Amino acid sequence: MDIGVLGNVSRFTYDPVNRLMQAKFEQHNPDDHNWNKDKVDFSVMMGDGDDTETAYDANGNIKRMQQWGLKITGIDKIDDLTFNYMTNGNKLYNVIDDEDDPATKLGDFRTPALHQGSQDYYYDGSGNMIRDLNKDIGKSNSNGISYNHMNLCRTVSVYTTNGAAKGTIIRFDPCLHAGLCEQAMGHPIAIGWALAERCAADD
Repeated sequence: MDIGVLGNVSRFTYDPVNRLMQAKFEQHNPDDHNWNKDKVDFSVMMGDGDDTETAYDANGNIKRMQQWGLKITGIDKIDDLTFNYMTNGNKLYNVIDDEDDPATKLGDFRTPALHQGSQDYYYDGSGNMIRDLNKDIGKSNSNGISYNHMNLCRTVSVYTTNGAAKGTIIRFDPCLHAGLCEQAMGHPIAIGWALAERCAADD
């Protein structure tokens, strides 16, 4: 399948059960009128792009993903991700990026400089994620996500690259949780959510 927009095209290929294997990027260059990726490349490849077993495990979980992008120095591979899961389960344990750049501003995957451990993702007894150390949600010794009695996300605490508190996103019902946010900063970022400087320890 080809999808072309404004001189760009991505050619998607799939495995026999319709899982993505490749998104091959090409661009129409006005100077030589050729379709190629010599000047820019935003291709994505699952595994090695051909062998399904290099891309997905027996449960259908992603094992490896590669992604290319454009840096100041030119075309470069910006992600080469290996996904590891909890033993005998489908919960993500960590993601290793062989092209890691902790200071990246491209929006690609990165491992923060403060995170030096092997485990990236932590879960509570119900299977809810409580830390995502790749996104600075929580810290190595404290959880960053809390849930209510219905297992709905209640708070998300984000930290800066030096470990200082950056802010807390609080989900609340104004009718049921009046006073939950003691000091709200700015406008709600989504329906039912607000960015707060402080919140009550409990309902």
